[in-house]
Amino acid sequence: MVVNKFGGLKTGWLHPFILPNLVGLATGILKNPGSLLIPFIMWFNPTPFFFDYPLFAGWSQQDILAVYLKESYLNFFSIIATYIGFILTKIQPIKIKFYPPRQLKPKIIIVFVIALAIGFYLLQLQGGITESISNIGKGRFRALENLRHFTAIIGLTPYVFILWYLFRNKIIAKWYFWVMLLLSCTLQFIIIGSRGGTVFPLVVLTISWILINKKIPIIRIIALGLTILVLIGLLGEIRKSSWSTTDGRADFSALMEFNISESLQTAQEDIQSRPNSTLGIFGYVPNRVNHLWGETYVGVVTFFVPRFIWKDKPRGVGAYAGAMIWGGRDNAKNYTAASIPASAVAEAYWNFSFPGVFIAFFIFGSYLRWLANFFQKYSNYGLVKIFYIITIFSLNGPSSTSIVPYIQQVIFIILLGIILGVLRPFSKQKVSNLNYNSFR
Repeated sequence: MVVNKFGGLKTGWLHPFILPNLVGLATGILKNPGSLLIPFIMWFNPTPFFFDYPLFAGWSQQDILAVYLKESYLNFFSIIATYIGFILTKIQPIKIKFYPPRQLKPKIIIVFVIALAIGFYLLQLQGGITESISNIGKGRFRALENLRHFTAIIGLTPYVFILWYLFRNKIIAKWYFWVMLLLSCTLQFIIIGSRGGTVFPLVVLTISWILINKKIPIIRIIALGLTILVLIGLLGEIRKSSWSTTDGRADFSALMEFNISESLQTAQEDIQSRPNSTLGIFGYVPNRVNHLWGETYVGVVTFFVPRFIWKDKPRGVGAYAGAMIWGGRDNAKNYTAASIPASAVAEAYWNFSFPGVFIAFFIFGSYLRWLANFFQKYSNYGLVKIFYIITIFSLNGPSSTSIVPYIQQVIFIILLGIILGVLRPFSKQKVSNLNYNSFR
């Protein structure tokens, strides 16, 4: 927003290094407005550094500090590698022909009906809404182990309506648009148990609105942020309720006893108390736990292989951390308990040490440069807009836990583009004969 160019690329608030950080900064302020004062408080009233990490109980202060410093150095190293990859990459975007969508409304409704049918089928398998949420509360991997391909369709359905809005801007004023969009968002929690999947499409829709209208609705963004925090707290209480009930079933009384301040506090506490394996990996690898040598990335390459065909297919880094870092196991084979997430830096280091961090983030930076070039060339097309926004927010690093769902999203967008007639791989019609403004 200040610099005219970065790495030879025109910048602005949509730059892949700027937009995610702007949203992250805004989210952080909404979660804790007092965080704006922390730098001043630390400057004028410095406090001793307090180490509080469960895996480091009994460790000396010097050893714990070494782990924190290791994390800081590797994070800085990953940023440098990303910038180098971004600046040095000269890959130009491929040439793609985009066409006006055909029969947009009926096709989108058909896609929604199919997704809804899949949703009802999955609910029937789980035994209903209450049983579905109860099972997910006890562990999403076990509840959805053999249903990943179906849940992927459910998870991507909301973006059909965002794409509809990008093609036909006035559709946002129609009541049936909001009914279908909000219903598809609700399915994210009922079937998949994902609070992020429930609220994230609304963030993408907001950014899409800003792209089209060239305005930033500050009041609406603040209201949306507060609504998201309330929903995260409320849905979190419902999802965790199965832990405390005697019959192990989800308790929906939180809906009847709804309190905004308590829901906001619950959301903040939940976000702050989430366990993370990043420091554990930096502290345990390689002295206590060996390097994985690419094992967590196998699932990325073989994401299309259903788990009922390959039962021992490697899982993401969170499952390995839960089994080997927190659980003390030698490997993650047959591990079905909770995944405890770790950063992309920690995963790259755990797999291939320091060179792995540089290679992973150099490739990541190179891809972001290609993405920025691609968006700059085709930014007028609705399909490209949603592809760019989803990439910026879904692919938050070269982590197996973000790469696999991102690949699924890209495949879904491509298939959706073909279904809607925006992409016609077998058409011989020339782009010059088409109305450029109708591609939106």
